[in-house]
Amino acid sequence: MSEREAGEDHGASEGADDVFEFHDDDGFRIDVGHFCRIISNNYMSLYAYSKCLQALFVTMASTSKKSLPPVSDEALSLIASWFRTLAEPSRLKILRTLEEGEKNITGLVSATGLTQANVSRHVQSLVDAGMVGRRREGLTAVCYIADPSITDLCDTVCNNLMKRLSSQVKKLGGA
Repeated sequence: MSEREAGEDHGASEGADDVFEFHDDDGFRIDVGHFCRIISNNYMSLYAYSKCLQALFVTMASTSKKSLPPVSDEALSLIASWFRTLAEPSRLKILRTLEEGEKNITGLVSATGLTQANVSRHVQSLVDAGMVGRRREGLTAVCYIADPSITDLCDTVCNNLMKRLSSQVKKLGGA
């Protein structure tokens, strides 16, 4: 009989060797310690990291808030690195432009007002993080949003900021 059939509780658990594991309702298991060791040993590209993190957080989000497992320092460091990619306004400008559709580097330069060198450098950072994809069409590099969840994240942050600013304006006696 499997653990699931035996009615074992799914969620966070500590193994006998103190390896943190996470189980969801579908029996999906992540050994977070092993995951972080792989990441820290640079066995994966940043794109693979982002896909693993996405799977990890989708799994974690499917549980109730009360049973969220702790996140290791290594995982937090990786998450911070991913968010640092978004901390550059020029990269956000590129992402917002790509939300309108695929563009080549020249199109991104025109739409953002950045130099070609800056666009190329920032696109490379976004590609490394798995947020943007790039493909060749002849001599032209065409860029596109590779991870659609990045659009949702940006929209969520923008909406939250608009609510906060609106609330502050009201407190100050504005409209």
